[in-house]
Amino acid sequence: MRILIDGGSAGSGGYVHHLRGVLTARPPADLDVMLLCSPRLADTLGPLDERVRVVSHPELDDPRRAARLRWWNQRFPAVVRAAAPGVLLHPRGFVRGRAGAVPRAVVHHNIAPFCAETYRLYGMSLDSARYLATRTAMVRGMRKAAGVAFVHEYPREVVTRQVPGIRRHTIVHNCTPTSYLDVPPAAKVELPAQVKVLCVSTQYMSKYPWNVVHGVCDARARTGLDLRLHMVGGGDRRTGDRLREAIRDRGAQTFVTLHDNVPEERMRAVYADADLFVFPSTQECFPLTLLEAMASGLPIACSERMAMPRILRDAGVYFDPTDPASLGWALGTLLADGEFRVRCGKLAQIYAREYQWQRAADDLFGFLRTLAGPASATRSLARDGAMA
Repeated sequence: MRILIDGGSAGSGGYVHHLRGVLTARPPADLDVMLLCSPRLADTLGPLDERVRVVSHPELDDPRRAARLRWWNQRFPAVVRAAAPGVLLHPRGFVRGRAGAVPRAVVHHNIAPFCAETYRLYGMSLDSARYLATRTAMVRGMRKAAGVAFVHEYPREVVTRQVPGIRRHTIVHNCTPTSYLDVPPAAKVELPAQVKVLCVSTQYMSKYPWNVVHGVCDARARTGLDLRLHMVGGGDRRTGDRLREAIRDRGAQTFVTLHDNVPEERMRAVYADADLFVFPSTQECFPLTLLEAMASGLPIACSERMAMPRILRDAGVYFDPTDPASLGWALGTLLADGEFRVRCGKLAQIYAREYQWQRAADDLFGFLRTLAGPASATRSLARDGAMA
């Protein structure tokens, strides 16, 4: 059976991470997996399993939106006919282009459009309108698809309550990057004179980064320790303004450092150089940076919301991201006991290593196999060069 994957041209870091992870694992021998994407995305993904055939179309990188839409409307149906797939997978969660009677599946990666908190935080704004438009497109895709793959049980529970009409669904977990599986634990019994607190997260309102600043300031005052906060990740303008306002209000310019997005290949060193990790988000499907911090063996102060306690389990201290005092308490708990920090770091590493890409790929391909129509078993897989 052939599976055609609509990789598109770009996407969030989480989407790219999940797609790369699934396609670097080995697919079943009886499946023919083809990835349709732009040259730019192919370069971003890097080497995949040798049995995954990558077919790139430069038109998908065209900066003109009208040109890309024309390709989807005019060329994509012919690509699908030439490929004759048993299933068409849209891993970004949006169904697009005409595919005739070919069964489709989508992967859900974005919980924010399904959270009332998102619209409360952004109010009557263009940001809220964009989230609502994203939600509408995602719901349309999930209802049109033969099946939906969620990356964790929690977002599946949230979305299936809100969206009637989803026919079939499954779980295909996000997994730990393979480059982190051999990392020595970063937790230390003895703290250095300057304690580096790390927060890696895209700066959106639901991440409450300003409360991280307040919580660290409170912990500095309470413990007398020289805590140095490093915040990694870009974000939207409204969140950035509120974050910088909190830094000014607390006079924290000398011990809070804001970094933009750091290249993926440098992140292992960033985690290894930290003493504590803070994860403050209230909205996540299956957070990659939390997995990376866990795999690095860091002591973690973690949001108590959504799927986070189910992922980190008893390997961290939890806090309410909307309450700076709660974060200050969580940091104080980790700072007070070196043996506890090391225990948390070791447990976090063990839990992170449970999430393996081969299992996730097996789960996804097994699910896609159940969605294929009966004709797919006998459909000819000739014309392999028709998509080139």
